[in-house]
Amino acid sequence: MEAYERANPSDLVRLDEVDPNYEPTACYYALQEKNPVILFEGVKGYEGFRMATNALGSEERLAFALGADQRTSAFDRWNFITGSEGTPRMSEDAPVKEVVITGSDVDVFRLPVPVHFMQDGTRKGFQRYITGGIVASRNPERKEEVNLSFTRIQLIGRGRYAFDCGSKGHFYTYVQKALKKNIPMPITVIIGVHPLLYLLAASFTENEYKKAASALPLTLTEGVENDIPLPAEAEIALEAEVLPESFDEGPFSEYTGYVGLDSTKNVARVKSILRRKDAIYYDVQPSNSNEHVNLFSFPRHAAVQRVTNSVMPPGHTYRLFWPQRASNYMVLGYVDPPQAGLAKQLGLLLLASDPLFSKLALVNEGHTNLSLYGLLANLAASYSPERVEIVKGLYSIGSNPTGTEGTSAKLIAVSSGNASFSVKSDGLPVKLLGGGQVLLAIDTAKTSQGIINIRFPSDVEKADEDTLAWVLATRVKPDEDIDIRRDGIDIDATRAVGEIPQLPPEIISRVRGRLLREALKNQRSFWP
Repeated sequence: MEAYERANPSDLVRLDEVDPNYEPTACYYALQEKNPVILFEGVKGYEGFRMATNALGSEERLAFALGADQRTSAFDRWNFITGSEGTPRMSEDAPVKEVVITGSDVDVFRLPVPVHFMQDGTRKGFQRYITGGIVASRNPERKEEVNLSFTRIQLIGRGRYAFDCGSKGHFYTYVQKALKKNIPMPITVIIGVHPLLYLLAASFTENEYKKAASALPLTLTEGVENDIPLPAEAEIALEAEVLPESFDEGPFSEYTGYVGLDSTKNVARVKSILRRKDAIYYDVQPSNSNEHVNLFSFPRHAAVQRVTNSVMPPGHTYRLFWPQRASNYMVLGYVDPPQAGLAKQLGLLLLASDPLFSKLALVNEGHTNLSLYGLLANLAASYSPERVEIVKGLYSIGSNPTGTEGTSAKLIAVSSGNASFSVKSDGLPVKLLGGGQVLLAIDTAKTSQGIINIRFPSDVEKADEDTLAWVLATRVKPDEDIDIRRDGIDIDATRAVGEIPQLPPEIISRVRGRLLREALKNQRSFWP
């Protein structure tokens, strides 16, 4: 944190004491447009702790964490790190062991774990979730393998937590093996480490410690209760063990921007708490916050770009962009110079190279501005029915809001040119105008004003470009909600797919008032 503040002082906002009940999340969303790192200098009711959030909420901070400079793109740097290995140093001199709590003194409720949204954990009434915890574990069949993964962690007792470990990663496989063989499964939750370790833990790779050691001077230390090494510079660690029990954890505000109901329902017993004396509790904002999306999408995007560059025909430029709020379900791209069939081929590759997520691929023939409005305007200006294709029954991640039993219909739309357009909007409806006609019409009512018509959900307050990307990516079932006509396209984006996470209105009002007073007092602005 100190290194980043020295390098980018204007990108960090320091605030005084924060109440962990909703306030960290309300502060983040109040400042989301400016998107800073936020450091709270104290936590109400938790003496000796500070709290930080949103360290990886921007592309610039991702590059900084990876050590990328102007000559090296973040993708190139990431691909180098994930293809390299180093040797971590071992040391007993570890700041994370400045405070060691074991046995009956263990109490996870003494950590400043926030309540993020009103719906979180309401199934059983335990609302506090650790979201910035990396889980270190050993492969039960090959003990020399130490893996880092992400889980969401719900505190359910002084020495117990429930967790969801997904169903696609190494950690899930390890847990299933251990439970099936009825053997102990030690795990260590690590909070507050170098951002590179967070990215590696979210990337479905292996040997994360060795990969991290190829890029930074990583020092590990032995555990106190578990035979699992952990970063010596970590802020906090919980040494635990998976129990052969089940707990109906959740619901929780997921990366899709909706309240997720699914859980693997696992339980762990905490054996020790290790931490620094002046620990910074690191919190990743849930739902489709900038950092939550970045953590899981950046490694995938780097892999897709690498595959694209390696298998698509040479002699062309292939540029890709993933709208942030679309949570990886939408990808925009162009091929330059254009060649017959190449843009559609790129669209097929994009769906195939990211089979869990990519659902809507919009690809332009020729250089263009990679924005959603820009691609839709190009599609409308060059439209013919043959340019839009829907493929049914493809594999998809289970949390896809419009998926069906692990499958989804997916769409490829090919446009051309670089249409000029103007945006006419006063709330809703929204129109993109170009060439004397309505290219795109967005309204809550069914409309046929434009070449592309989108029926927008009435429960979503604004129809800006980012929100439109989210709505299309999460509320449209391509094979049922898109009508491809001879002279245009009608899209019904009003499908009900889940509950949107909510904050108490009084908390939002209180936080915005506090930020306004802070801005006036220090003659600074928290908003662009």
